[in-house]
Amino acid sequence: MSSVAYLFISPHLDDVASSCGGYVRRLAMQGERVIMLTAVTADPLPGAHLSKLAQRNHAAWRLGDAPFEPRRCEDMAAAQLLGADYVHFGLPDAMYRCDMDGRPLYSRIRGVSVAQADWKHYAPLLRQKLAQAMETCGQPVQVFCPLTVGDHVDHLIVRHVVESLCDSLHIAYYEDYPYADQPAAVRRALKGDKALESWRSIKIELAPSEVEARIAAVACYRSQVPGLFPSVTEQIQEIMSTHLPVIGRYLAPRLALQASNARMEACLRAYMARAGGERYWQRG
Repeated sequence: MSSVAYLFISPHLDDVASSCGGYVRRLAMQGERVIMLTAVTADPLPGAHLSKLAQRNHAAWRLGDAPFEPRRCEDMAAAQLLGADYVHFGLPDAMYRCDMDGRPLYSRIRGVSVAQADWKHYAPLLRQKLAQAMETCGQPVQVFCPLTVGDHVDHLIVRHVVESLCDSLHIAYYEDYPYADQPAAVRRALKGDKALESWRSIKIELAPSEVEARIAAVACYRSQVPGLFPSVTEQIQEIMSTHLPVIGRYLAPRLALQASNARMEACLRAYMARAGGERYWQRG
């Protein structure tokens, strides 16, 4: 066992398991200290006005208006399965964050610029929490953070904060899954830095047991799998629940929804086969 702590930084409660589950499992089984740290894990305040974006997500998750307690339990189960520790920072998701007048910062969360209010208030708070977590480790750290494939604002802020705390030698970037499964998505993320030649890839060839561990860990996030790997029927139901909630509630128990785990497993296996396991990126 080395004296290094391996910190996998997750913007949301499923990102590390989805993107890095195989390697997390390997390190843990080798006796290394592995910690999954997740930024956004907090429910909105009771009675808070929910943005349309939050309302759509709540309808899709079917966990009520306080969905993060069961989601945290899903994450604990995934961490236990992988053999990792976990830390929840208790910060609000982008869909909940508002400006000083109470207006939502985002109507969508991908392919948009990070709001100035987030750079001013949210990013420093995340930086403080991550710095405290790193100090608590009391040993050198190797940090894994999102490459920001997909341009999700929460992922962009996490990467910015990690880069403000760590030098490039101690940062490895993981391919944000499932965004990374889109054609040429990873290459677009690398080119976004206008210095494609500065990147080098590290391929982790996974053992069959590590492939299975990643798939099983993703399956722990039962509230998220249908939305990430929806059938046509589930897509229709989500649209109905969002735009016609009364009809959506009436149809929900009557629609025979196809389980999404089989689609998730097939997608993950195909992606890992194309990547040769899991790919990580470093500077230089």
